[in-house]
Amino acid sequence: MRRTTIVVAAAVFLCLIGGGSALATTASLYFQGPAPGDPYYGGGYAGPYQFSINGGPLVSMICDDYSDEVLPGESWIANVYSGTNVSQAKWSASTAYSSTHYGLTAQQAYDVMFYLTSEIMSSTGQTQAEYQGALWGLETPSAINGDGTAQAYINSAITTVEGWTTSYAQSFAANFTVYDWNGDPSTVKGANPPPQEYIRENVPESSSLLFLGASLLMIAGAVSLKVRRART
Repeated sequence: MRRTTIVVAAAVFLCLIGGGSALATTASLYFQGPAPGDPYYGGGYAGPYQFSINGGPLVSMICDDYSDEVLPGESWIANVYSGTNVSQAKWSASTAYSSTHYGLTAQQAYDVMFYLTSEIMSSTGQTQAEYQGALWGLETPSAINGDGTAQAYINSAITTVEGWTTSYAQSFAANFTVYDWNGDPSTVKGANPPPQEYIRENVPESSSLLFLGASLLMIAGAVSLKVRRART
């Protein structure tokens, strides 16, 4: 029984290590361009946008910054922040919407952005574009130019986030990562700084999923061994 307990504990520990991934302090971003079929909003492509992070395969990210601009083929170095710790991210230090437009704290403002990001990622067509407009409208109200649908999405997102408990808000925010330019113009290749800030909804990597599966199999094997021994 003692040996079984040790095996199970080891499997759980490996599962936790394999399933979680520590965030790097910085990352190299390469902007491939809009995803195929992305709709337009206000004359520009709405998200998601395709990026390579540190030379890896393309992943989808959402833009939360209407004020700046990036072009396909541009690259730069970004600071990487967990969604639960955005105190140094772009809009936390800004005098924009987080402190003036809606009376939100910086973390609440990012939580609203995370909520809208999740809606963009799960929507298509014009609905997707309207959610993107809402996200841009948080930072720059003129971005939505009187669009009642986008404004309604902003208001709904704020009401939703303000109704969350602290524990739920932290759990939700942990599903997102923020990539904000590190401020060094020499790292920007292909266009003029500053690049925009982007949000990624975290998806477990395939290697992590395989590791998780192997760990669960170890747990199942240990439990099965314990049951067989108990019957003998």
